[in-house]
Amino acid sequence: MLRYCSHKPRAGAVALAVALVLPSASCNLVGPSASFEGEWSAPGGKFYVIGLSLRQNGDTISGVACAYDSGVRLYSNAPVTGNYPSIRVTVTAGSTGPCCAHLAGQTFSAEMEKRGEILAPDGIRFRRSTTPACPSP
Repeated sequence: MLRYCSHKPRAGAVALAVALVLPSASCNLVGPSASFEGEWSAPGGKFYVIGLSLRQNGDTISGVACAYDSGVRLYSNAPVTGNYPSIRVTVTAGSTGPCCAHLAGQTFSAEMEKRGEILAPDGIRFRRSTTPACPSP
């Protein structure tokens, strides 16, 4: 036999339940708080630069990456894929420059930091760029 309980929870118990539930609900249910959308660049050395041109639709990130060393194209139009807050760049055979077929197959990953920069595990830090990061071929 079921019994109906007319006991109303106290305000303190409700506040405690809300306080316990809210932190676990912060897993991007309303989408990311920062956007990858736009142009990004990172110095990889004195004359080495890596660029990202990214688009974002919800949590899904796509785009292209390029890298130049002393003005020589190492790769361009390398596909970038990911889900917020992570991205992955894959250098394909078709994206390498004439000098650099050996780069085909290389990948790197990076993540959006809370401070609004993209950081790769090797310490390369991407910052927003006001100009196209990857020049058109």
